[in-house]
Amino acid sequence: MKSVLYISSNEQFRSLFAGALKPLGFKAFHYVYNADSAIRAMRRQDYSVIIFHEIAQGKPKDLVPIERLRSETNCPLVLVGYPANFFDLARRWNQEQEIASHPSDESASEPPTDSDTETEESEGTEAEEEASTPPEEVAEDEASEESGDEEAEEGEEPEEHPFEKNVFITPSPISAANLASTVREAVTPADNPLVARLITLPGFKVFSEHSLNYLVSHLKAIQLAENEVLFEAGQVGKSMFFVLTGKIDIRIDDETVETVSTGGIFGEMAMLEGEHRSADAVASSPALLLEVSSDQVEKGDHEFRSILYEVLSRNLVRRLRETNRRLWSQS
Repeated sequence: MKSVLYISSNEQFRSLFAGALKPLGFKAFHYVYNADSAIRAMRRQDYSVIIFHEIAQGKPKDLVPIERLRSETNCPLVLVGYPANFFDLARRWNQEQEIASHPSDESASEPPTDSDTETEESEGTEAEEEASTPPEEVAEDEASEESGDEEAEEGEEPEEHPFEKNVFITPSPISAANLASTVREAVTPADNPLVARLITLPGFKVFSEHSLNYLVSHLKAIQLAENEVLFEAGQVGKSMFFVLTGKIDIRIDDETVETVSTGGIFGEMAMLEGEHRSADAVASSPALLLEVSSDQVEKGDHEFRSILYEVLSRNLVRRLRETNRRLWSQS
């Protein structure tokens, strides 16, 4: 059973966040007020995700509770109330702490050793060789060294510190939608890129991870070229389609009545009613679709069908509103 541990001294958001996370498949919600209580709870049971809601002060002490929580569990940790650049700040604090704990060596006051003397002699020899080298060669060498340094700097990426691993920051403003989106990202299996792609699309955001995995394991991908016909009016409709990329024109008598773009749904009415298609579907650009048949819908569990029918109901309401607007504009 998927469970979430919510850490916050503010009870105002509890019911709001619980409502946002239930569609993601979470069944158990446990609430504690601080990191100490959370650590005791984590020692009693495992959680699918930890949500730490605290208004960050922008100081090194913000790292303390995070490091304590991370020392107890490797499950996803979602931060709420932290700035988007928190990881950058934390890296800087760590660097400052390292510098403070390792002061620079005062080697200038130490007497020179034999190795130092040898180094000075070799440097003097190198200086003489440089003096005898033509200016053109010296300039070329310096330019190549500078170019190499720039390439090395450009290729470098900020080193990931332990406190960043499997930690996700909820963007501002604090809202149920933003939290749900971040938690969905945190609990999505990293080895399933298609699921990760789907959850970013408007038509799939209400699906739980469990429902998306079922959908992915049963769907059929269809790739269309521009102007390619998917189906025509009069054909029996046994499936519906999600648009992963591209655009699909819905046409009646060669007139486009709707264009369905990325994240949209079409073809569901004929599938649900078992009737013939009432319009043509033509790709107005190269498109990638996901086909779901009526048999796959029926074989899905109660959770999957409930979420799917909710999505279809919203889509139907949207179309009715658009139809009403067109009728009012024509009258």
